[in-house]
Amino acid sequence: MSPHASYLSQQAAKAALRRQALECRAKVTPDIQSQFAAHLAKEGLRLARARLGVKCVSLYHPIRQEADCLHLLHALHEAGFNTALPLVEADKLPLRFLQWRPGEALIRSKMGLNEPDPAQNEVKPDVFFIPLAAFDRKGNRLGYGRGYFDASLAQARAERKVLAVGLAYKCQEIPAVPISDHDQRLDFVITESETLDFG
Repeated sequence: MSPHASYLSQQAAKAALRRQALECRAKVTPDIQSQFAAHLAKEGLRLARARLGVKCVSLYHPIRQEADCLHLLHALHEAGFNTALPLVEADKLPLRFLQWRPGEALIRSKMGLNEPDPAQNEVKPDVFFIPLAAFDRKGNRLGYGRGYFDASLAQARAERKVLAVGLAYKCQEIPAVPISDHDQRLDFVITESETLDFG
């Protein structure tokens, strides 16, 4: 198989796995969603506190059925951490991370994302809490196919020591994520039932 054909085959496999995992995530009940949000607020704060030297933590404003990390964002802010949200600029390029505190205004992007005002201070997170489509027990993450977080983690890891934590429901686990050279592994995954450490 030619390199191009192999790449296309892997992309097709990723698309199928992504679709299956997101269909499963869409069926998670509101009760489980609420319980997981409360659990994340405690477990995510524990991981951030356990890492020495953490000053800034990035999260995301959840869309569709992504794991809700807003309770965690509030807990981190109240514990004295600087908090940030990502700003999308272009596919395959690193995200910009802008300081954002609970209660501050958000702007609806053309992609339907809630993002900070681009005029906010840009920051360099020490810990990244990241959404995903699927994950496996080797720390591999299947994202949404646009490469934002892979590019962001690659850039951050080239500069400093950072922690990447995937947030997902148990049903998003798959046996093996097809990986490419540019894919970035996670250090942890938090689900509603366990915290997986890949360190």
